[in-house]
Amino acid sequence: MKTIDEIKEFFFTAMLSGWAAASGAKRMIIPNLPGYKAFEFREGGLRLVDCWCVNGDHSAGFTTIWENDIPRWTMHYGGMYPQAAIHVVKRALYLAYEDRQFYGGRGLLLLEPDGPFGYINQVLKKDFHDFCGREAVYNNETRQIVGFHDYWGISLD
Repeated sequence: MKTIDEIKEFFFTAMLSGWAAASGAKRMIIPNLPGYKAFEFREGGLRLVDCWCVNGDHSAGFTTIWENDIPRWTMHYGGMYPQAAIHVVKRALYLAYEDRQFYGGRGLLLLEPDGPFGYINQVLKKDFHDFCGREAVYNNETRQIVGFHDYWGISLD
C-alpha cells in the first residue's frame, strides 16, 4: 500500500496533466452524470479522476484517487468564476502543482494580478489528509472579489 506522501506526489504528477495544463486535459464524458466532464490519470496502481460540471459561471467538482480500486483520497470544490478570470485560476493551480506545493489542493496562496485579475487562496486546514479553504479571484483595480471556490478534502485511510 502506498504512503500518503506517495499519493500526494502522484496527485501533483496527475494534476499537471489535468484541467490546469496549458495544453488542456483529454476530457471524458460521463454517461451517468449529465453535464459533467472528467479527466483520468493512471500510474503504478494509482488512478486519479477529476470530475467537474459547469453551469454558466458556476461550477463544482470532485477529485478522487484510488489505489488498486480502493479509494484513498478525495477533494470537493465548488463556486463561481467569470469566464474572463479562468486563465488566472488555471495559472495559480498549475504553478502550485509544478512546485509540488499543497495549498489545499488548489492554487498558490497568492498570484499577483495577471491583467485585470489576481488570485488569493485562504487555506484553513492544509494537511493533505485533512484540508479546507476558499480560493478567490479579485479585480485588480477595485480589489473586489469577482469569483471563488470553496474546497475541502480528506484521505480515506
